[in-house]
Amino acid sequence: NAEESAKWVESHAYGSIILVTNNYHMPRSLLEMGRLLHGARLEPYPVVNTKLGNGSWLTKPEALRVLLTEYSKYVLALARGVVPLRPSPEGVTIAEASVVKN
Repeated sequence: NAEESAKWVESHAYGSIILVTNNYHMPRSLLEMGRLLHGARLEPYPVVNTKLGNGSWLTKPEALRVLLTEYSKYVLALARGVVPLRPSPEGVTIAEASVVKN
């Protein structure tokens, strides 16, 4: 979704966009869109579907699964910004580092 959205934003030359998503998706969404957009300013607008403030979500396995899954996706998105990737016929592979010899 982020790649398709970024292409659309850039093809329409928007200078800023409002990024609307669930509040627990926002950190990863900002990271992914920021990596893909070149020049457009992001305005986050997090939506709260479930109030988590009272801590009752800690007793719900489904809520924990969703939050742990989202955290894992966020860590992978961080790694994607650090590890160089390149397209290949088989998909995406890790780019080889070049060695500079003195």
